[in-house]
Amino acid sequence: MLKSKLSGYLGLAIRSNSVLFGFDNLKAYKKKVYCVLISGDVQNKLEQHINNLCEERNITTKKLKNSLDDLIKTNNCKVISIINKNFVVPILECEE
Repeated sequence: MLKSKLSGYLGLAIRSNSVLFGFDNLKAYKKKVYCVLISGDVQNKLEQHINNLCEERNITTKKLKNSLDDLIKTNNCKVISIINKNFVVPILECEE
């Protein structure tokens, strides 16, 4: 089975400790966050909270068509934040 480019870039970012998992970790993180990926199956209320926080902090967001669980093989992951600027451009350019 051929993995998508997005899945590959996310795997590299995870292995290099360049991601935050979950909305609570995003709220608590005080340093610069470069990009937030939102799962396609997230609830509307959580998506509004994420978008409001990202507007306040001037963070780029990308809502995916599919679930993040399928891309990174985890359970119940709705938000991933990228904290390394070198991963942002390749991840945002990837199609699902």
